[in-house]
Amino acid sequence: RFWARETSTDWWDRIVLQVWDESQWLRNFRMRKGTFLELCDLLSPALKCQDTRMRAALTVQKRVAIALWKLATPDSYRSVVNQFGVGKSTVGVAVMQVANAIVELLLSKVVTL
Repeated sequence: RFWARETSTDWWDRIVLQVWDESQWLRNFRMRKGTFLELCDLLSPALKCQDTRMRAALTVQKRVAIALWKLATPDSYRSVVNQFGVGKSTVGVAVMQVANAIVELLLSKVVTL
């Protein structure tokens, strides 16, 4: 693809998903890995996307991780872009999609007045 800049997803694919222990998950994502995976399952109906001829869709896990990282840290969009190997607009879209999915699927079940 001549329009796409080459990026690396090694940090997410090889380090976070395969190497990090519970304390690293808790410190960086503000939740344990099991809780993260459960959240992904709950949000999956609203976040699952299809691959296109142009590119593979982001997984639900990566989409949720991007949103949580952005919300849990003071990092800039540029920093999150480099961390996850995605485009700047992808970070913004992921944050909004995850926030909307939480409101749509979880708000009435989790928050009570």
